[in-house]
Amino acid sequence: MITPPLFYRNITPLNRKRHQDLFMEPITSHDFARGINSVVLLAAEFPAACKEYPIVFVEDAGKYFSAAIVGLADAENLFLTRNGSESRWQARYIPAYVRRYPFIPATGQEGSELTVCIDEGYAGFNRDGRGEALFRDDGSLGPLLERAVGFLQNFQAQHQSTVDFCAKLNGLGLLEPMRADGEFKSGERFSLGGFFVINRPRFTALDSEKIMNLFKQNELELIYAHLFSLSNFERLLDLKKQSKALLGLTS
Repeated sequence: MITPPLFYRNITPLNRKRHQDLFMEPITSHDFARGINSVVLLAAEFPAACKEYPIVFVEDAGKYFSAAIVGLADAENLFLTRNGSESRWQARYIPAYVRRYPFIPATGQEGSELTVCIDEGYAGFNRDGRGEALFRDDGSLGPLLERAVGFLQNFQAQHQSTVDFCAKLNGLGLLEPMRADGEFKSGERFSLGGFFVINRPRFTALDSEKIMNLFKQNELELIYAHLFSLSNFERLLDLKKQSKALLGLTS
C-alpha cells in the first residue's frame, strides 16, 4: 500500500533565485501515476470519491490516514488509459493528491510557514519559455504558482483534519484490518491487503453520545461514504477484466 510521497522523483524546495526563470507546461499525461495501486485521499473528498473508488484506511508510523484504491495488484493503476503516447486518468473525480502534482508541501513543524517544493523530475519544467512562468520578473509569484500555493495550503489544512478524523475512528475502536482476495475465470488470483475498514457492527453499537458527536462534526456522512465506497471493489474487478481483454487475455 501507500508510502508517501508517491510518484515524486526529485523533490526540491522552490527557490526564487534558482527557479526565477523556470516555466511549466500543463500536465497532459498522468503517466507519473502509473506505478501505484492506491493514493492518499482527504476526508473532504469522500463524498465525490466514494462514487469511483474503494476508500480505505492505512496505518503508517502509528498514524492512520485514508486512501483510494486504484488497482488490485502492486504498481497497478486501473484508472489510467493510454491515448497515443499519453496516459490519462479516466474518472469523473481525480484525487487532490494527484491534481497537486508536480507541487508538494515540505514536511515541517505543525503551524510553521508552508514551504513549497516541486518535483524537478517533471518533464514539463523548462527554461525555454514553454508554458507559464513560475515567477514574475520582479521575483513575485506568478499566477500559476499563486494557484498552486493556495491549493497546497488548503490541502495541508484538509490533511490535518483527515488525520484527526482517522485518529478518532481508531480511538473509537472502529477500524479493523481487511483483505481483498479473488480469482478470475482464467485461474489468476489477486490478493490485496495492508488496509483497514470500519467495522459496521461496532459502528452501529456506538452509544448515542458518540453518534451525536460524529453528527455534529459532519463525520457521520464520511463514515457512510466509506462504507458505501467498498462496493467499488466490483468496479475494480470490471476494470481489470477490461484491461485484460484489451491485451487479448482471458478474464
